[in-house]
Amino acid sequence: MTVALLGLAGCKKDKMPKDFCDEASGPDATRAGAVLIQSNGSATDRVSCPDRDRTDWKQIELKGQPSIFEVEVHWDNAESDISCDVFDSFGQQIGASPGPAPQQQSKRLAVEIPSAGVYFLRIQAPKKTDASDYVLTTKWGGEVQAPPPEVKQPEPKPVKKPVKTVSKPKSFDPEKGLQGRVVSVDHQGDALILYIDKGSAAGVKVGNTGTVLDGPAGANPLSGGTFSVIQVLDEKRSVAKTGLKSIGRNIRVSINTGAK
Repeated sequence: MTVALLGLAGCKKDKMPKDFCDEASGPDATRAGAVLIQSNGSATDRVSCPDRDRTDWKQIELKGQPSIFEVEVHWDNAESDISCDVFDSFGQQIGASPGPAPQQQSKRLAVEIPSAGVYFLRIQAPKKTDASDYVLTTKWGGEVQAPPPEVKQPEPKPVKKPVKTVSKPKSFDPEKGLQGRVVSVDHQGDALILYIDKGSAAGVKVGNTGTVLDGPAGANPLSGGTFSVIQVLDEKRSVAKTGLKSIGRNIRVSINTGAK
């Protein structure tokens, strides 16, 4: 008989009260004491079953039109688990927290909200060993924001365009230019690239102009044969560009280096 009584006493001593893990929680351990948070923002808090503060309730007001309400909870302790559930204004659960996963430290759930109103979040440390600080992030897309007031821009004043004075280029005498030869040609799109046997040693510079000369003797400029130097390769070579499709057998050129 004495043994039986001792056994009963031992059971009563070891039996944990139903709300043991929330004995030290404040008013936010129940929905009635939920703490108000923003519909688009974040809040930091802590739940700990060993510290008997298992549960946090948060209250949130969702305004505007029906939309999706997103909640994400991230906690610090990788050895613990935290759950987050969503409830409507009547206390009916409308969003359940995803289950635990190994080494998981965040959970996300999205709940379709049919109408504006007050909703609740319950954050808990599910197991008796769970304890961690956490950050709760909320995102609500249903609130309609008024468009910013239209700012009328002043009408721009008419700007008088300056009259450009076009100076006629000085005529170039091919006979007085630097005489050279085209050693090879290459096609580049609609242009023809000329490789010329004159370079920096002869005073050739990028931007110099010239013309292909007509005929073996090269006495006259070839019609449409003007070109512009686009690259000086070295002392004896340069590259020019012309709009001609072909120079035929005309290989003599005259370059206007500007030398007197």
